[in-house]
Amino acid sequence: MATPHLGASTEEAQKSVAAELAHQVIDFLVGGEVRNAVNMPSLSAEAYTQARPYLQLAERLGSLAGQIAGGDYRRVEVCFRGDCRDLPRDAVVVAALLGLLRCVDGGSAANFVNARLLASELGIEVAESAVADSGDHLGLVEVIVAGAVPCTLAGALSPAGVPRLVRWEGLTVDAPPLGDILALRNPDVPGVVGAIGTILGEAGVNIAHISWGRNPATGEALTLINLDGGLPEEVLERIRAHPHILWASPARLP
Repeated sequence: MATPHLGASTEEAQKSVAAELAHQVIDFLVGGEVRNAVNMPSLSAEAYTQARPYLQLAERLGSLAGQIAGGDYRRVEVCFRGDCRDLPRDAVVVAALLGLLRCVDGGSAANFVNARLLASELGIEVAESAVADSGDHLGLVEVIVAGAVPCTLAGALSPAGVPRLVRWEGLTVDAPPLGDILALRNPDVPGVVGAIGTILGEAGVNIAHISWGRNPATGEALTLINLDGGLPEEVLERIRAHPHILWASPARLP
């Protein structure tokens, strides 16, 4: 018997679909299990519990790397190091890609389903890799963005399960990936941090956290300053004009 598509919409079928939908909502709210979602990968409750903090970490790393890279994105790679090799990789890769795409005009429409397609349409290559080496950490998620300014960031979870930024360009840092951030590259000489702190203080911008990584080979340092609020453009220009600031970029994370 041939019927139109709605031939399946019997009273019994509608009741079954409603019951199945209710069970799926309950499974997510109670156990974190995602099934048949249209905007994120289907994950078992166990996999979702394992991946959830890393999804947040990867998205923030992708967003921060994208803002530091400054556009002209050509490639993004997510490297899973140490214990992070056991994560649901595809979901974590897409989370990092979402963070990057939201730095792009029109990227606000990106979600877990269309992120790879949107990246392809924008000419952004997406790759992943896995290595055993994770340094001093049990596991790291590393996001590498090839853009106007190439950027490599790595993050880990603290013992309490809180995302932390722990490497920038291979240098050890320790910063919360959230809120307003000022990223700097400067000579590793005395007085730089004090001078920038003075500029920020005179503008009424409070420093919430500061971290830096030192590179003895180049004599330079990479500095991350978490701020309690946004950075006015005129203050950013004063910082960029300082003779010991080689490069400065503001970023904003959730």
